[in-house]
Amino acid sequence: MAVRLRPSRLALALLLLAVPKSACMPGNEPGELAEPSLWPDRAYLGETIAMPITTNNLPGFPFFEPLEQHDATTSNVQLRIKDADGIDVDFTPRAVLTGAPGAATEVGPTGGGATVTFALLDLPETTYPSANFDFSSYPVDRQVTIIYDGVAGAAATLSILGPETDTRAKGPKFFQDFATGLPLDQALTPRPVLRLRAHGPTSCSSPKLPLPSGTIGGMEFEIEYPSVVSNPDPIPTAEAGRATATATVIATGRARVLLLDPDGFQLPDATGCSSGTGPFLDIAFTKSDEFAAGDFTIRNLYVTDVDGVPIVDDRGSGSTEYFDLIVRNNL
Repeated sequence: MAVRLRPSRLALALLLLAVPKSACMPGNEPGELAEPSLWPDRAYLGETIAMPITTNNLPGFPFFEPLEQHDATTSNVQLRIKDADGIDVDFTPRAVLTGAPGAATEVGPTGGGATVTFALLDLPETTYPSANFDFSSYPVDRQVTIIYDGVAGAAATLSILGPETDTRAKGPKFFQDFATGLPLDQALTPRPVLRLRAHGPTSCSSPKLPLPSGTIGGMEFEIEYPSVVSNPDPIPTAEAGRATATATVIATGRARVLLLDPDGFQLPDATGCSSGTGPFLDIAFTKSDEFAAGDFTIRNLYVTDVDGVPIVDDRGSGSTEYFDLIVRNNL
């Protein structure tokens, strides 16, 4: 069973075993870690990395700082990576999570109310819009810099091993069930996923329908999937990372997906064809055999704004043409 980006204290402790002691000194504000680390520090494009971004301590801990901030979220935290042209690109994490530090960290054994916050980021793919992540050779090292409220902080080095086109069996990683106390390299593991990327409001060369660029409060659709996958589990990401999503199986190989964000989210026109900075929804599955993007069909799309006013009403017809469908960990 997957824990949808709400890992337990044990999960966070397992993650933070990989953080150097100097990276978890008490009282760091977001982006001020002396030696932030990455897990893993070597990855392919399209895969997932985790990066601790801040530590805090509650009143009563000897090194408590009254001005500490506990408001790091996906709305004010980004991770910055230079593309192949040396241009800084800021990414919104899939999630920003907070929990107790592990016993191997500086404050873990004695910190009491100490917490550590880390960001979970899906690395860009070579097709990322408005930037060039198609490197000429691999591996290539890039700094990953913490951006908090628009201010650059500490950085760590990531070795990019290769493009996602060489690694169709690789892709986003998700937290698994921690009841058995799995070590980190087993707990944060790949899952088979279908990734949905929307089309922008302007025309493009492919016969795709645009998803309007207004604020989205809700999205509902039905997805038909092949018999080799089961147990659809939707996980919002990118601009929709603060939304919640559910999937209800309504027939064999068919599920209704509901995505809700009371505050709304926007998928800006990033390239004149694709909308948003990346896939805004991952649907993870259990698989018994290989599958491809063409094995999935989306129907009955219904999109509303935060007031419930319809933006798209495509109920009663096929809706796959609103999206690019991308599969990962599918082999």
